[in-house]
Order: sequence, then C-alpha cells, then structure tokens
Amino acid sequence: MYKSKKGNSPFRPLLLIPLQLVLDLVLFFFGAYLDTRIVNPNAVGHPAPAFTLIFSLLAIVATVVVIIFAMVRSIVLYKKKRRGM
Repeated sequence: MYKSKKGNSPFRPLLLIPLQLVLDLVLFFFGAYLDTRIVNPNAVGHPAPAFTLIFSLLAIVATVVVIIFAMVRSIVLYKKKRRGM
C-alpha cells in the first residue's frame, strides 16, 4: 500500500537521454524517408533534403530540451534525497 521512496534513484530522469537519442534516429530516418517519397518524374530532384533538415533540427531542439530537463530534475532530486539523509 505504501511505497518506500528510498529505492528510487535521483538519477532515473537521466534515462530520458538515451530514449531521446533513439527518437532522434527515428525522426532523422522519417525525414529522409519523406524526402525519398516526394518524386516528380519531370524534375531532377529538389535542391536540398528539406524534410531531413527540418526533422533533424526538430530532433536537435528536442534533445537539448530533454537533456536540460533531465539534468535539472536529477540535480533537484539528488539534493532532496541528500537533505533527507
């Protein structure tokens, strides 16, 4: 009924970082996939891989936000746990 909080690690939010990196790969490959699906038979190709660049920039922004969130959350939880000792 009552859960002990002693077993919870303050570094658990850092697990978001590898998950975000996997999401970055998914976003990158989805953007590349969209670039390859837009084919006009009359065109040689578009000048830049537009969707790949857009999804890559989106992944970079999301990664920075997740890393900052995870670091701040871990530091706050670590300080709270240390005060409780």
